[in-house]
Amino acid sequence: DCLPILLTDHKGTQIAAIHGGWRSLGANIITNTLAKMKTPVADIYAWLGPCILKNNFEVGSEVKTKFVQKGDCFNSAFTAKTNGKYLADLHKIATLQLESLGINQISILPECTYSNTNKYYSYRKNAITGRMATLICIL
Repeated sequence: DCLPILLTDHKGTQIAAIHGGWRSLGANIITNTLAKMKTPVADIYAWLGPCILKNNFEVGSEVKTKFVQKGDCFNSAFTAKTNGKYLADLHKIATLQLESLGINQISILPECTYSNTNKYYSYRKNAITGRMATLICIL
């Protein structure tokens, strides 16, 4: 139930689609994608699509540690549970990364794929492989 991230410049001449799972976000996929774009970051718009939301996305301490090592600001993307695990907020993680890179024009569709399976596919909930697509194109 990863996070789709779409990027475009203000003219719509450059675009990117990012698969934002916790592993790819932890591996700096947003930074790596922006490095390939020729547009100044101040001219980039970001859209964060539906994904598993924080109240349903339980992760281990190793996931939190991976992000907090990048900066203390990532603490705000995790909520401790009583079982030693954490609830992780992919939208928050991506937003913090985008903002740290200078992208402030961010739109978010705060819909949960896990709790809204009539509308979205959720591997985490159903453990059955399926497909969803998020598209961006230049007209």
